[in-house]
Amino acid sequence: MENLCLVVLVILVVVGLVVFFMRRRGAASAAKQITDGASNVASGATGAVQDAASSAANAASNVAASATDATQAAASSTLGAAQGAASDAGGAMAGAVGAAASMAGQMDLGQMTDMLGGIMNGSAQLDANSPLGKMITPLADGITGKLGLPKEVGAIVVAFALAKIGELMKAKSGGQGSAPMPGGLNADQVLGKLNSGDGIDAGSLQSMGLTGELAKKTGLSETQASQGLEMAMGALGAGMSGQKSFQGMELPDMSLLTNLMK
Repeated sequence: MENLCLVVLVILVVVGLVVFFMRRRGAASAAKQITDGASNVASGATGAVQDAASSAANAASNVAASATDATQAAASSTLGAAQGAASDAGGAMAGAVGAAASMAGQMDLGQMTDMLGGIMNGSAQLDANSPLGKMITPLADGITGKLGLPKEVGAIVVAFALAKIGELMKAKSGGQGSAPMPGGLNADQVLGKLNSGDGIDAGSLQSMGLTGELAKKTGLSETQASQGLEMAMGALGAGMSGQKSFQGMELPDMSLLTNLMK
């Protein structure tokens, strides 16, 4: 009986040990499965995070590039606008200075040529009551009346002639009076003709390139430009030489011009 109990006890112990070890092995296997699953999940999550980070970086780079391009375009546009505004302001300032000096009757050679340039390109208005206007307007009216030129271009023809005389004066005062010009004449010779009251003939005006230049500026024909410019130069030359009339036209006060010649 004791032996039977001992045998039963041994069997129970063996069965218990077998069950224990089987349970441990099962737990280890389950743990391994859990670990492998967690590793896979972690790997998937890491990949997703990396993909998301890469997409975000690319998106940020594209946004930055677009913003840079937009900034550069805006800066370029702003610079262009600023330069255009500065150029317009400079032209307006030159015209205003010339107009103020003309009103005061104290215009120097540079101011006169600036003002005449503004009148010819349309950026400045000729004040008929200013000293410059009182010289140009009567001449323009007389020339358009005699030659039948469009009245609106008469002042431009006279302003053009005055501007060219101003350029000759600048060349003379700058020591370039004897430098040859197109057509064979030089500044000293042309000014000498004007001061003597002889004027400049149509052939010389043509060879100097002035007739063609005036025709382009005004839309006049070459013949109209030649006639208008020759008469304007003749009238201005007569006034500069002290004459009171030219081809039946009463000449205005040209002291503004003659003072610049001194």
